[in-house]
Amino acid sequence: MDFHLDSLLNLPNIVADNYSSTLDAIVVKLQLVNAGINCPNCNEYISHVHQTRPVLVRDLAVFGQVVYLKVPRRQFYCFSCKTSPTEILSWLNKKQRQTNRYQEYIYEKVSVAGDPPRKELTVKQVSENEKMCVAGEPRRSEDAVQDIFHKVAQFKKSGCALVGFPDGLAHQARLGAAYAIKFRRICQKERKRAICHNFDRSR
Repeated sequence: MDFHLDSLLNLPNIVADNYSSTLDAIVVKLQLVNAGINCPNCNEYISHVHQTRPVLVRDLAVFGQVVYLKVPRRQFYCFSCKTSPTEILSWLNKKQRQTNRYQEYIYEKVSVAGDPPRKELTVKQVSENEKMCVAGEPRRSEDAVQDIFHKVAQFKKSGCALVGFPDGLAHQARLGAAYAIKFRRICQKERKRAICHNFDRSR
């Protein structure tokens, strides 16, 4: 555990267990400090870990070096409802190989605010600059950047951040995939309510 490294990571319920570095990248092994979670199905507090599967995810670079986080993805067992939910992390969406903040960074690299937005760098340039190129498969890395850009752009287009959800990606992660549709409906209702409120004030 390294206090300075933990502060640099700035992730909730996370401490750095250890790290290793090469000429190409830094790999930080993470440890989760919370003993359990609330079951997303019955809301019962559970702490029995069924299995832990480490995954390697890309995070923001530090001092010009590529950074990967080795994240322990824990699956718990709920004795109450007999399910095995996977722990939801606010900073990492399900089946995602980049942190939410890194995806936001990629989006900003290929987009500059405007009306309409204009591209700052091409997808290929971002792929090369971020060293996302896969040996022998340049299109695969470009597709990854393209997918990230469209995913974040689509979420921003929903306007959820404008109606009281300042960190829409984190909220989506906390709610999980099962609640994503419900979350979007809440956003739509809030937008309509805000429009009606502004209309009434203007009268």
